Amino acid sequence: MREPSMRHNLSKHMKRAALGIFVALISATSAQGEDPKAKRVIYLPRPAYEGEGLSEPIEGAQKLHSVPMREWTYGLRPITPKLWETKSLNRESIWAVTEALAEELLLAAEMIEHRNEKKVLTHLELRSDDPFFSAVLYAPSLRLEFADFLGDAFYLIPIEKTRFYLLPALSRTLEREGEKFVREYQDAKSPLALEVFLITKEARRAIGELQQ
Repeated sequence: MREPSMRHNLSKHMKRAALGIFVALISATSAQGEDPKAKRVIYLPRPAYEGEGLSEPIEGAQKLHSVPMREWTYGLRPITPKLWETKSLNRESIWAVTEALAEELLLAAEMIEHRNEKKVLTHLELRSDDPFFSAVLYAPSLRLEFADFLGDAFYLIPIEKTRFYLLPALSRTLEREGEKFVREYQDAKSPLALEVFLITKEARRAIGELQQ
């Protein structure tokens, strides 16, 4: 079970605003005769080629971009330029929804502590069955949520679309566990990337990639 930690939530005003945008997007989708289950439209870290010209770069990342995705009957689908224009979508609204949903996903995710033989914490594992889980990369409170466990700076590896690893930047965990992470990525059902993101107070950026 997750231990309590200090964090900053989005203000009630921001959450209400994001919820209003969220509802508007749902209504717009239904009004156009789309599948009523196609409710959520947010940015997710995905390979750049999935973006169809609508993706945005992620600082430092070579493989992943922020790609606008929508939920539909059979899972997730990238937003196409035609749909973007038809629905009059705009990036500011979608980013507001993305950050609000990312906060909820962050708090709801299962957290597993990994410790060595001396019972010292080596890294954390976050997982969720929610198809939008990878949006937690964009959660405003990501660093504060895990600072008590990992310190003010830590690495994040989005190994699967439903599972991330977080490890202290000042430890040797990345060096010691790197090969294991690569093997897990290769065996994963829904692999995402081996890019390593540095999460600090000042930045949230990719700094390299584990080599296969």
